[in-house]
Amino acid sequence: MKGALAALTLLLCASSAQAQLNNEPLICPADEPVMDRYAYARAVSLDMRGVVPSMTEYEALHQAEDLTGDVLDEWLATDEFADQVVRQHQALLWNNITNINLANTRVSLRRTYWGPGNYTYWVRNRGVTYRGDFIGCLDEPATYTANGLIATTPYTDPTDGDMSNREGWVWVSPYWAPSTQIKVCAYDAQDVMVSPSGVACHQRDGQVDKGCGCGPNMNWCRYGSVNRKITEAMAMDVKLRIATMIKEDGPYTDLFTHKRAFVNGPLVHHLRYQTPFYANFRLVPLAISKDSLPDLEYTQEDTWVEIELSDDHAGILTSMAFLGRFQTNRARANRFYNNFLCEPFQPPAGGIPFADEKEALQPDLQVRAGCKYCHSLLEPSASYWGRWTTGGAGFLDPEAYPAFADDCYNCATIGQQCGGKCSIYYLTKAPDKEQEPYLGWLRAYEFRRPEHMINVEVGPRVLALTAVVDHRLPTCVAYNTATWLLGRDLYEEEGEWLDDLAIDFVSGDYSYRKLVKAIVSSDVYRRVR
Repeated sequence: MKGALAALTLLLCASSAQAQLNNEPLICPADEPVMDRYAYARAVSLDMRGVVPSMTEYEALHQAEDLTGDVLDEWLATDEFADQVVRQHQALLWNNITNINLANTRVSLRRTYWGPGNYTYWVRNRGVTYRGDFIGCLDEPATYTANGLIATTPYTDPTDGDMSNREGWVWVSPYWAPSTQIKVCAYDAQDVMVSPSGVACHQRDGQVDKGCGCGPNMNWCRYGSVNRKITEAMAMDVKLRIATMIKEDGPYTDLFTHKRAFVNGPLVHHLRYQTPFYANFRLVPLAISKDSLPDLEYTQEDTWVEIELSDDHAGILTSMAFLGRFQTNRARANRFYNNFLCEPFQPPAGGIPFADEKEALQPDLQVRAGCKYCHSLLEPSASYWGRWTTGGAGFLDPEAYPAFADDCYNCATIGQQCGGKCSIYYLTKAPDKEQEPYLGWLRAYEFRRPEHMINVEVGPRVLALTAVVDHRLPTCVAYNTATWLLGRDLYEEEGEWLDDLAIDFVSGDYSYRKLVKAIVSSDVYRRVR
């Protein structure tokens, strides 16, 4: 009897649950309860400032009916809020570039250990130029001939019998520790600006000239944490640009149009002395005038100075950190579309069709089967960065680097050896017939249609402003900010609310503070926790 009763109970419960399930679409769900003022103040404070409210702030809240707009404005004006916004944008920009090795081995110092506290510093790859082998100098003070040349001593390597000529060392106060002295092999310590053979030592050719060294105070070489301090400074420059925009409550569009940058001692030193030698991440042709650099020493790591850039710059989109993190023009355009237009490049519904053998060899990705679905938009968008060097952050000024160069076309078509300028920045080889019309053109112009050629010259600032005008950028910024503060993606039914946020963002002169205030003041935010 008991078993039958239990079975009947289960049947009734199942029927009841099924009835509820069938009627559920007809029933309007109750709104989730909103946070009370204390939970609300805690959530907003954590989002805006990264800390919970103080006891004084809780006591003031106890006397008020709710968290007031004046309190929100006060929190929005804090340095802590600027720090929170910077962190949120780091997730968009990925501006940590400490993994980039700026320099090649011809400027990288190493040490020879002779005993406790006894080292000599030298550049390994220049050892062949100086001494005839990958070897450092002797552990003795340098001597000089009667005509002032560095004296050397013949040396035979006991392991392989290789012959070399080794010199002694000299005392040097290096730029990274000017109050100390280190022993540097005499050839590496040479500080002349022009070698006896007439080579400019402060330019790249000086790396392979026996009469050139690391320059005054070792300015042209690096050791230890120098590389990391420079890349960290490049990343901090972007953080300071974002933080300044927030603290000044300037328009969000400044991030893509402003001409400000921030430099400290290590970055100034790098830009002033080292850019010709650092080929792994090329900053030449230099996009920042040396005349605009402040008078800072390398050791002034914590001193930051704002400088003004030329009109060619496009805010963070042409910053050294952004260009270093995304080193091809396609990657730069892809990052902008993904995180500031919310338009990722994706294959069409149903997938990408296979290309036949002939189509697969099509050099123009804008029309190649399987590629064109993304590249028909990506290629002209990438060309906005056409005058910014790939694998670096140099700028190709139109006066020095015209769109079409006669000398590059001539060397490409008459079989001569093309120089560095042509071979690096211009198209000088055409493996496919379809590439031949672009010989002698800047690489960014290859396969550009007439209506897209202007993109190379106007730069990424115009790309950003176009996205502002057509409302894609304001809508995406509103979406990114809402998902950050809500901690989740938006629901489909919240699309109208997102549109309102974007419209208010535009009408509020693109004030990021006002956008954040609108989000945290909404019932959507108060129900999310």
